Amino acid sequence: MMSNNWSIPETKELFDTVRRSVSNGNGLSKAFNEIAKNHNRSVNSVRNYYYSQCKLFNMIPKVAEELGIETIESKRDKFSVFSQQEIKDLIMHILTKRTTGQSVRAILNDLSHNDPVLALRYMNKYRSMLITHKSIIQQYMQELREQNIPYFNPYTNAVITQDETDSRAKLASFLSKLEESELDKFIDMINKIVN
Repeated sequence: MMSNNWSIPETKELFDTVRRSVSNGNGLSKAFNEIAKNHNRSVNSVRNYYYSQCKLFNMIPKVAEELGIETIESKRDKFSVFSQQEIKDLIMHILTKRTTGQSVRAILNDLSHNDPVLALRYMNKYRSMLITHKSIIQQYMQELREQNIPYFNPYTNAVITQDETDSRAKLASFLSKLEESELDKFIDMINKIVN
């Protein structure tokens, strides 16, 4: 199933580049871009060819073996999914460590003991959670707030400390005790200050 416009040496180069890229903690995209640039091909063409060959090599591993091609899948242990507790631990760790000014990348390098593949796996999970599971992230931030633990809010890029939590609680308590007419006056006063 080798495509007629990919030679065996080019195919080997593609899989070697992917393996090297992943072992250096980079994604497949970087490898696809490198091959596309070196061989004057579109990135989509490289990506499509790579995945078609992966399917072939997974169905008939002997083909890859005879060509001397080592696929990522054959090197990788069985794919493991994050448990809910692992996800929570990861997110909580990042949210609390970010209060010290460390970057997410630095935090994940420490957490993974400088294993670039593991750090990338953590980074991908963190980014995915931020984008697709905002309500869960907000739930974790609420838990930290209730435990009076300072945390970093990734949506506002702000560190939330106990003092701020106390201030918000005091303000909410103050507002809840106001009569409706007093509340209206308070809101008018805030509007004048802001505007």
